[in-house]
Amino acid sequence: MVKNQFLKIKALLVEKQLRQEQLANLAKMDKTTLNRKLNGHTEFTLTEIDKISKALDIEAMRIPHYFFN
Repeated sequence: MVKNQFLKIKALLVEKQLRQEQLANLAKMDKTTLNRKLNGHTEFTLTEIDKISKALDIEAMRIPHYFFN
């Protein structure tokens, strides 16, 4: 997995003035799990992608831009 694959998600967190811990709470994920996934140590499940997308108001058609590039 590409180490900086999720920089777009991290940039969106900055834009929305959210910390990873806050996103984890919004997405009902463990904060350590979210951190490991955002740093490319483990992969996101489709359910997690859905929860994060909803928490960050990412439109369905924009999900690939944030998660699959």
